[in-house]
Amino acid sequence: MDECRKGIDNKPNNNLKGVIQVSTIAEVNNQKQQKETNQETKFHILRKQIAVSSMTKKGLVELYKEGK
Repeated sequence: MDECRKGIDNKPNNNLKGVIQVSTIAEVNNQKQQKETNQETKFHILRKQIAVSSMTKKGLVELYKEGK
């Protein structure tokens, strides 16, 4: 190793702050799929509540209070 590089490589770098998180492509795709699934589930629940409210002639607030 060169003498001029020896001191540079052994110095701790105090300028680094925090942690950098790196995700693989598979992890990113899995996270996107999970978000889409959660969103679809929320929409499905809302559609079901609207359908029940239209059949029972009750509002969504009343159904929410009943726990449906």
